[in-house]
Amino acid sequence: NINIHNLDEHIIKQASLYLKYAMKVANLSGERDRIKNKLDFTRSAIEIDLRENPEKIKMKLTEAGIHAITEIDGSVIELKEELSEINKDIAVYTAARVAVEQKKSMLENLVKLYTTGYWSDMGTPNTQEIQLKHAEKQMDDRSRPFA
Repeated sequence: NINIHNLDEHIIKQASLYLKYAMKVANLSGERDRIKNKLDFTRSAIEIDLRENPEKIKMKLTEAGIHAITEIDGSVIELKEELSEINKDIAVYTAARVAVEQKKSMLENLVKLYTTGYWSDMGTPNTQEIQLKHAEKQMDDRSRPFA
């Protein structure tokens, strides 16, 4: 929640809040790349082993068969689960970063409203009545150019 009487505090915290989520996304992205590389290496190692030792399986080696055996390997499944979890975390922190960007826009708009006197006192009802009557008189005078 943003308190209009503490806009300065919110603005000061904004940059560090954005940096916090941006750094988290960057770190998680680096970790995701590491896991992807490990997954690629693990898949390649399994495929090489299958090609070099076809007697390990009791079926004809085809590309589809090698791919299927590779994908059901426990280490590949584990790495794919890790990758899925880290992708979820990246999505969550990216959403948080976007929310901070939205908060920045809200703060900018609130500052504009504040500086234009949006929350200032509109005057007493009596003052408002006088201003309204004055405006109505000016409108009447303009609508009768020859009076």
